[in-house]
Amino acid sequence: MNKEILKNKYKISIVIPVYNTEKYFRRCIKSVLQQSYKNLEIIVVDDGSTGNIRDIIQEYIQQDNRIQFICHLENKGLFQARLTGASKATGQYIAFLDSDDYVSLDYYHTLLKKITSQNADIAIGHTVHCRMDGYKYIYNMHDACLNFEKLEKCEVRQNFFRQKGLCYGWHTIWNKLYSKTLWDYCESHFSKMKGHIVMTEDIAFSSVLFYFASSVTTVENDAYFYCENENASTNASSISMKKFQKNMNDIKEVFNFVELFLKEVHAEEAVIGDFHEFKKYYARLWSNIPKYQLSGLDAVKGREILKAFCPDETGGFTKDDQFFDSIQTPWCGGLEYIKELIIQSQDEYISFDIFDTLISRPFYEPTDLFELMDMEFEKLMISSIKFKKIRMDSEKLVRERYGKKFPRWQDVTIDEIYDQMGRIYDIPAKIIQKLKIKEIELELEFCNSRNAGKELFEVALLSGKKVIIVSDMYLKEDTIKEILKKNGYEDYHKLYLSSEIRLTKNNGSLYGYIKKELGVPGPVHIFHIGDTWQNDYINADKNGFSPIFFPKAKEIFENKIEGICTNYCASLADIVCDNFINIKEMKKTLGIRTMCAIVFNKYFDNPYRTFHPESDLNADPYFIGYYILGMHLTGLAFWIMEECRNKKIDTIHFLARDGYTPMKAYEILSSGHKNLPGTNYVYASRKAVLPGMIRTANDFYNLPVEYKNHSPKTLMKLLEFAVSNASEEPVRRICDDINISYEKPFCCKKDYLLFIHHFIKELYDEDVFNDNFNMAKEYYSIIKPNDITFDMGYSGRIQKAISVLAGRGVDALFVHGDSTLHDKMQRLGNFHITKYYDFTPKVSGLLREHILSDSSAGCVGFCRTEQGVRPILEKREKKWQDIFVVECMHKGALDFICKYNSLFENYFSYIPFRFTEASLPFESYLGNAKKMDRLIFSSSYFEDFVYGANEKINIKSYMYDFNDKQNYKMDEMQEKEVFFQTQLDKKGKITRAVIYFMLDKSVFGAKMANELRDKPLLYRIGKWCWNLTKEK
Repeated sequence: MNKEILKNKYKISIVIPVYNTEKYFRRCIKSVLQQSYKNLEIIVVDDGSTGNIRDIIQEYIQQDNRIQFICHLENKGLFQARLTGASKATGQYIAFLDSDDYVSLDYYHTLLKKITSQNADIAIGHTVHCRMDGYKYIYNMHDACLNFEKLEKCEVRQNFFRQKGLCYGWHTIWNKLYSKTLWDYCESHFSKMKGHIVMTEDIAFSSVLFYFASSVTTVENDAYFYCENENASTNASSISMKKFQKNMNDIKEVFNFVELFLKEVHAEEAVIGDFHEFKKYYARLWSNIPKYQLSGLDAVKGREILKAFCPDETGGFTKDDQFFDSIQTPWCGGLEYIKELIIQSQDEYISFDIFDTLISRPFYEPTDLFELMDMEFEKLMISSIKFKKIRMDSEKLVRERYGKKFPRWQDVTIDEIYDQMGRIYDIPAKIIQKLKIKEIELELEFCNSRNAGKELFEVALLSGKKVIIVSDMYLKEDTIKEILKKNGYEDYHKLYLSSEIRLTKNNGSLYGYIKKELGVPGPVHIFHIGDTWQNDYINADKNGFSPIFFPKAKEIFENKIEGICTNYCASLADIVCDNFINIKEMKKTLGIRTMCAIVFNKYFDNPYRTFHPESDLNADPYFIGYYILGMHLTGLAFWIMEECRNKKIDTIHFLARDGYTPMKAYEILSSGHKNLPGTNYVYASRKAVLPGMIRTANDFYNLPVEYKNHSPKTLMKLLEFAVSNASEEPVRRICDDINISYEKPFCCKKDYLLFIHHFIKELYDEDVFNDNFNMAKEYYSIIKPNDITFDMGYSGRIQKAISVLAGRGVDALFVHGDSTLHDKMQRLGNFHITKYYDFTPKVSGLLREHILSDSSAGCVGFCRTEQGVRPILEKREKKWQDIFVVECMHKGALDFICKYNSLFENYFSYIPFRFTEASLPFESYLGNAKKMDRLIFSSSYFEDFVYGANEKINIKSYMYDFNDKQNYKMDEMQEKEVFFQTQLDKKGKITRAVIYFMLDKSVFGAKMANELRDKPLLYRIGKWCWNLTKEK
């Protein structure tokens, strides 16, 4: 733990403005006074309240000398009240707390720890919303938007402004801790804004602070509780014309202030443009007031006020505007509750388990580490036996042996395990010693702190508790101490190990020993925090400890803890495996196991994290990226690496835009490997390579379009590369001549072909076509003879066109091909396609491309410049909501891959997995996502102008249309499964089999087949019996 924080070295100044909020003030001030971190300067500013706030504050001043009280004789508004409080602040850090809100008891400690460890200017906290009826919830998308470790320099400014006000968590002032140095630097700008400002005052503060901040970090746990209040200034549920005018005047003042500020500091055009979109968003947001809450002349006047505020925004508030508020999840405050117990406890001691409580390892089971020992074992011994087997056998045998020899000993040591190994397997002592040292080294390498457990540990120290650490473990004390020290666990009172004391938690006697050794009387309880229900809860309770259950991250992932629902999070792959893939065998592979361990250690580090009860993936784009997309890209990248080794490729050209994330994944995972090709990002699209699809005029009859979705008008946008006059007039003349509509889609194939005929005859310009063909040819000349391309797939049309433009067949790597065209394209283009999937998956095309594609503009053609031929990028701008979701998924996926690579780069040969099996969770999501998990795409759109002429296809609607019937059946099956499982978990196999047979024969048949698959004779007998029941 940071020694300076433990010693309360840093002072935090907390400014609490008060205006007629006496009803809530006690709750607010108590949450501050009880904070785990004590070096606080609490500045209460009474902004001219008319109630008895002075009497209430004097009561608390007498109890605690950290409180300062400042009084405005008249109400000056929230902006000025904050400035008044800040002017009196003497701390190194400053925070703001509204008096009708409150914070969790470790809130400021978590912010301080993060802002100091990251050397940041701003730390952003976690916001929980509280309704007046006490219901607490979070907004999933707001949380996802603030899910980053650290932003620096221009990233800070860019990320603050580019979200255009859609995510309030960026600009609210009360959910953050600021460096006082930064605040003082910005204060001269704040002082320029005079007058009484309440509404959106935090936008004025935040725009300046984030503009100048050099770094920003975030905190995931603990909470700022933002409480509904019927008298709050932000409550617009019932609003008069007078209040509407005042609010809009405030908003106008704030936006004018920021616009002037950006002009004074010569902000970049992109920042100014983004802030103008911010302003337009607020104009749309407030447009509902005159539309729905004002009437008559007031409504007319309200619209005029809005028009004067932002003349170029005339639209209303849309569903896309509401995107960040579209998903709510009930808040789970289990971690905060445990912290509260520790802080408020009068006990002298707090006890912690070690493994899976304070320390996590990137393995599904602790014994998975033994599989990595093969690297050392194979160097030292010529043997085909796996080290894991002899290591586990040796431990089992030595426990049996010592149990008989020393009945009072309840545990063994690592020395005794390896001595037994040498004796049983006749391994020389020198080799045994080297193996033992290697196991200890691996433990030290792969043991990392469990962050939520560490937060509890630090809260205990801050609260003045004596911390003891207790573990059933065969490792020596010096090894455990080194593991703890490496992960920042110091200043604990005492360490108790079963290997040293020869008593265990599993037996329960270790608890009695500890109480006796500490001199704690029998009736006095000690809090014990641990992850194992029997050892850390039941046995602790029986032996006079007060147990607190802190579940394993893995058990949350697997949905095994009662009261914490994660649904089918861990078993997404099972859904698509069905009877085709042996899921048990798949889950035995160390590669899959380590990937899953990385996922659950990251996301369920806090076992009480908020998780949506109707979701498998928490409707969280970052988690979807980290888990299913991360695993998919890992499998895909390893496959690309293997294919390139076999083919001896020089360069892989990843085709834009859906080759973007596979390229990034490949670059990370291949970075430490020799003899692998470099990468290049090449712009390609159906529209850009159209010149390569046309060899003769007759090829215009075979354009890659769906004619029913196109009109002559849209079709001509595609054919601009082959005409000299792209104006509307000659096209309309053709349409009139053949009696078809210019703007309506072709009603039949005959009309389409007739139009193409006239296009070739009257509009086609061979010189223009050849010029565009040659430009494309020059661009793709970068692809050399020993290179290869990567693309999602599918028909091979683009690859054939690139081969034509490159002047030779260019081989390609595909995720998959379709079942009709790609073989023909290979023959015609003289190239070869190698596919990741040698079949066509259930979901292909649009959704897969959208998730994997770069969010930048697509290529629509080429042009000549002084630097050579360059791609022409489309000018359409995607909405931030759409960009955010995909970028969030990409960030999660690449974070996962970086973590996987950093942990196991030196061990890849010893953690095998079948590449496509890593993609099963991703395929499950594409084809079977729960409705809640599809909502992340409610404001996402795919543009498929070439094939379908649809400029916008809503991704969520597409997923609904594609999956609803399948998911109805799937949900029905899963509901049955959940019902049966909850009723039968404690029953024996025979009882379960009988009940399944009676109630649902389809489930019975599937389960029996799965159970007997590895027993061929019983499987055949069972199948024969099953067929007899079906005949009857």
